[in-house]
Amino acid sequence: MNCDRHGLTKSLIEMDAVPVGKKNGGKLYKMRDLIQAYAGGDEKAERIRKTRAEAQRIEIQNLRSQGELVEVEKVKRLGENIMMAVRNKILAMPMTDAEKDSCFLELLSLKDADWSR
Repeated sequence: MNCDRHGLTKSLIEMDAVPVGKKNGGKLYKMRDLIQAYAGGDEKAERIRKTRAEAQRIEIQNLRSQGELVEVEKVKRLGENIMMAVRNKILAMPMTDAEKDSCFLELLSLKDADWSR
């Protein structure tokens, strides 16, 4: 709730309330607008928030249906499967255990890489 005149004025502006006159340099508003601004002036902001959330939900849905967006869990599983295949290939190679360990240590360093780019 807006208890001071600055907060109340902000709510009136957000509600697109139209002043009905002026007095002593200030704007006069209908009592209905003042009460709504005081008690429930965030209705327009709530509608805007809901509209934005719905637009974001639709955008995500569209990206997912176009194959542009994938679930993190699916990517993790794919990465794990790839790493298991690489591990099995290294283990099957004709190398010494020390050489295999060196390969595994090199692969372990990849977990610290920045893959966000």
